[in-house]
Amino acid sequence: LAGRGFYANSNVNVNVNVSVGELGTRGLFDALRSRGRQVMVSSSPLFRQRQPERFASNALKNWRRSYYELGNRRLSFRGVMNDETVLYTLIGINAAVFMGWQALNSSFMLKHFAFSTESIRNLRPWTLVTSIFSQFDFSHLAVNMLGLFFWGREIGRMLGGTRLLGLYLAGGLVGNLVQLGLSYSKESQYRWGQPRATYGLGASGAVNSIVTLSILFNPKSTVLLYFVIPVPAALLGLGFILRDFAGLYDTSSQVSHAGHLGGAAAGLIYWLLLRRRVF
Repeated sequence: LAGRGFYANSNVNVNVNVSVGELGTRGLFDALRSRGRQVMVSSSPLFRQRQPERFASNALKNWRRSYYELGNRRLSFRGVMNDETVLYTLIGINAAVFMGWQALNSSFMLKHFAFSTESIRNLRPWTLVTSIFSQFDFSHLAVNMLGLFFWGREIGRMLGGTRLLGLYLAGGLVGNLVQLGLSYSKESQYRWGQPRATYGLGASGAVNSIVTLSILFNPKSTVLLYFVIPVPAALLGLGFILRDFAGLYDTSSQVSHAGHLGGAAAGLIYWLLLRRRVF
């Protein structure tokens, strides 16, 4: 089973009779080399032919070298998109944009790193994405990055870096679109795209999608609220949802509650798609 599992994702099919004792004492590769005859090697399951042992030996050496170099980490795109690389890159981008708010012209940052009905009408759709990495207040950045680190690390280990990145972008984008739709509905008395004093930005929607997915995977786990108070994950998630629904009716609030709910909805949809094995 160990040998079969190791070659499940390889492009080289190897058939050889190896005893369990050999696997246990000398390992898979030593056992294969000890045969000294021929092995069945083919690049296609539809076409098999006997090749000299040296070709199989070279293939096994290459696989052993790759196995020990890559270890047991879940990798894709040749190691670039592993979970830790994606997680720390996301945190780094958020930190870099925060530094941009401190060092660059605020009008430039507002124009390119915050979204609104005005930015969409004036053909700046990239703000729906760039705003996902944008926080100008340190406390806002710290809360979002702490959530991304703890919850994102768990999701990254479970699903891999590629899916973590996809969920982050999907949650942030869905949250921004929901907030944009709500802003448009509230501006019925204004001309569409008229500049307003409020813009949307922040990674909260993206982080909420990751938190929601983690809670749906482990609803009975315990979370330390403020690093002190133990709270069941399901109860904590329900509290966040109710708070954001109540915040929709608070006209004085500067928090994007609709964006939070949109991100949570993206996490729920992602969970349902995984359960149905859509991807």
